[in-house]
Amino acid sequence: MLLKFLMEREELTYRQLAEKLNGLGIEENERNLRNKISKGEMSAAMFLILMKVLKAKNLPMESLPVLGDDIGADLTARPAISLPIDENQ
Repeated sequence: MLLKFLMEREELTYRQLAEKLNGLGIEENERNLRNKISKGEMSAAMFLILMKVLKAKNLPMESLPVLGDDIGADLTARPAISLPIDENQ
């Protein structure tokens, strides 16, 4: 979802994104990129490369699309995780 958002922001198609990656020496085609991005299945290295190519420097949270009902629209409403503290340490 994030990568699609960034592609829209940069007004890039999958073909153009593949061309940018090929220019960096990374062999990807439009179909493979479409599959990876839509499924969200890629290596962390590929994700970071895509983030750099898509100029993801600062992302204001209010501009990101809603992630879905299963996660919840208001992420701040999720309870924080607290770890027990052993005062003897």
